[in-house]
Amino acid sequence: MAINEDEERLLEDLKVHLKTLAPPDAKYLHNDLHLRDVPPDEPINAHSHLMAMMMSTSEVIPVVEGKLGLGTWQSVLFLELDGPRTRSVSIQIMGE
Repeated sequence: MAINEDEERLLEDLKVHLKTLAPPDAKYLHNDLHLRDVPPDEPINAHSHLMAMMMSTSEVIPVVEGKLGLGTWQSVLFLELDGPRTRSVSIQIMGE
């Protein structure tokens, strides 16, 4: 999850950047599925875990007059790094 500009070329830059930091075709111990107990449909996904560790897992967004207090060009981005898969999102609202 991230808050940033939802612009097509920026999102492509993000994909390239993350793949540079954690290339999908690199050798990762986590991908040695035969050495651990995994479900039969377990994907080769060490690079996805590493990419996710570089991203935020939560955001704090103010609510101002009933609307998300985001900047002019800001959007809430849900980033899928290991899918597509069905995901759930939790929202906690705190305040007065």
